[in-house]
Amino acid sequence: MKILSIYEKLNTPIVLGLGFFDCVHVGHRKLIYDVIALALKRGAAPAIFTFTGNPEKFKFVSVYDFDTRAEIFNNLGIEYCVAGSFDGDFTNLSGDDFLNILCDNFNIKGIVCGADYRYGKDAAHSLAELKKFATQKNIELKITPFVMSDNGEKVSTGIIYKLLKEGRLEEANIMLGTPYYVKGTVTSDFKRGRNYGFPTANLHLNNVLLPDGVYATLSKTESGTHMSVTKVGVKPTFDDSNKTIETHLINFDGDLYGKELTVCFYKKLRDIKKFESGEELYKQIKEDIKAASSYLNNYINNENQ
Repeated sequence: MKILSIYEKLNTPIVLGLGFFDCVHVGHRKLIYDVIALALKRGAAPAIFTFTGNPEKFKFVSVYDFDTRAEIFNNLGIEYCVAGSFDGDFTNLSGDDFLNILCDNFNIKGIVCGADYRYGKDAAHSLAELKKFATQKNIELKITPFVMSDNGEKVSTGIIYKLLKEGRLEEANIMLGTPYYVKGTVTSDFKRGRNYGFPTANLHLNNVLLPDGVYATLSKTESGTHMSVTKVGVKPTFDDSNKTIETHLINFDGDLYGKELTVCFYKKLRDIKKFESGEELYKQIKEDIKAASSYLNNYINNENQ
């Protein structure tokens, strides 16, 4: 997938999905599939418009950063990602200016957006204005309906964000359409786990939404995917207040230092607590490994049925 600024030019015909796609949940994925279908129909390449930058200052919540969202777009089959910077100049564009910049710089054969899509400064423009614009430009417009959760709510990033912050992974993952994950480079730490027979791969990341706890995870390395158990948070047993992600890959033998690791979270197993000694902690880790293995084996078996 090629990433382009909204101010670059591309002659290749595209069908463009419009939105923020702040976590690429099942509703966003439905829209992306509509983009791909319309692109096939129109003989064009599937493309997505999204924002870079820090949306929190504009009172948005975001589950994934731009790089992660771009990775997901690529995995879903998007060929071009058109990126606008989430800064004052761009967000002050009127709706007409925004669409005219897109049409001046890109060969747009179709547009896909959600049923509640709004655009332009202060989100002043709605679907009514977009439909009128598309008709004038002879651009085919597809409106993707909402995807609803089992309890009748529209799937939204706000709901998913709240579920993740509360550690309710199974509910959040259903709405995400794939397990919540983080990615980083494995760093060296105190190697306490190795001394007790449970070596861990450590990630120092500040964008993890989950509360402190121990989780059943699958970890992806260059050698494949491995069942794992992951601790998010501090180390009270060792009076260590630094928050890290420590992952023990079950039945894995290899050196991961300096290598990229993706950790996919499936279920919270327990809260973090302080143990009387390292030996007591690692007795608990044995139980955590059993619990994680049992849960993940059941999950994988159900997925394969």
